[in-house]
Amino acid sequence: MFFFKGGACLLLVVLLFSTCATLPFHQGERRSRDAVLQNMNKGLSEHYNREFTKSNNDLTKAEDRIDFLYTRSISREAASLMINDYTTPYRGEDFENVMINLFMALNYVFMGNWNDALVEARKVDHKLNLINEPYLNNKNRYGEDAFVRFMMGLLYESQAEINDAFISYMKAEETYSLYQSLYGMKQVPRILVTKLMNTAYILGFEDRLRDYRIKYPDLGHSLSSKKATYGEVFVIHYNGLCPRKVSHSIAVILPDKYILRIAIPAFQRRSYLIKKSRIILQLKGGDISYQADSELCEDIGAIAIENLKDRITRIKAKAIARATAKYLATKTTGKIIKREKGEDMGQLAELIMNIFSVVSERADTRYCDKLPDKIKLAYFKVPPGRYSPYAKVFDTSGSLVEVITLPELIVSPGKKSFAFFRTEK
Repeated sequence: MFFFKGGACLLLVVLLFSTCATLPFHQGERRSRDAVLQNMNKGLSEHYNREFTKSNNDLTKAEDRIDFLYTRSISREAASLMINDYTTPYRGEDFENVMINLFMALNYVFMGNWNDALVEARKVDHKLNLINEPYLNNKNRYGEDAFVRFMMGLLYESQAEINDAFISYMKAEETYSLYQSLYGMKQVPRILVTKLMNTAYILGFEDRLRDYRIKYPDLGHSLSSKKATYGEVFVIHYNGLCPRKVSHSIAVILPDKYILRIAIPAFQRRSYLIKKSRIILQLKGGDISYQADSELCEDIGAIAIENLKDRITRIKAKAIARATAKYLATKTTGKIIKREKGEDMGQLAELIMNIFSVVSERADTRYCDKLPDKIKLAYFKVPPGRYSPYAKVFDTSGSLVEVITLPELIVSPGKKSFAFFRTEK
């Protein structure tokens, strides 16, 4: 009778503990642990809805929370070593952290606040240095962000800081060249190369310009240092949904019948229909129109997958250490109970603790699901005026899927104008 009552009581306690270990204790606790994720997703949704001030407020909250979490809670880290990584607050993937500043910069761009946009873009330098510190021998592939460097160049150029713009374009071109091997990106964006060569021409960097002309022989034929009478338009296409994070688990039965389970996260691409976009600028009050296809400038999905691979050794080491700790705790507790309560009671305790070990082992599959899979960009150099822009989007076979109307644009001489649209299907 004592065996039944004791065993049932122990089973109930452990199962309740298992449930608490794998689920939030209460809604407030969940909000606290997922604050970065919730604020980031909210901020991105507001960006897509063109609520730029609200978006920056929420993205700032996400960034502030990440900064705070760099001072880790010892008790939380200890819990993650014994239970799972869900017990720790989510601090975001490396690329998610950088995307916060990119989207904040874009919010300021769309609000016409170029100086604050540049401040956000500059933050990425410091942030990437912090991100790369934990990686041994600088093996982190995501050591630079080409699209952020490209945006910095555009922002510097908009403020007539041509030398700084050239340096940013140069760093972007160097990073994009690495993207081809790291993320399978087929080519450096032609838009960037054009801007790079033009700033080199304006600054009189003849040696640099000659090198770029040799490297990109089909570009750089219409360079100009004269005061611009045309305006520039950049249309951003947020294409698809970023990869979802899933769990891969491995279970091994040890000689003593103990089930050792390890769970590892991985990013998994999501399929979507739209693969190509063509943007048309229709001059209001006339029959004149201009069109340009968008170019891939940031493959967030590829960065996500490869960046997680860089961390996977540390994640696996932690998961193995956690599984080992649970195994040793199970065996130690079993021995104590066998000595005090008998063989059967000790075996039951080991069985229940093994069940807890298996149930509580979960990979951390939290991720920001509002990011696009790819960021594409179309570029125009057009006469001043009011334009009605719209986008034609196509599937892999080249069939037209949809026509998307964009807000009206006012183009001024020598100025940059930005627009964007998003496709999920």
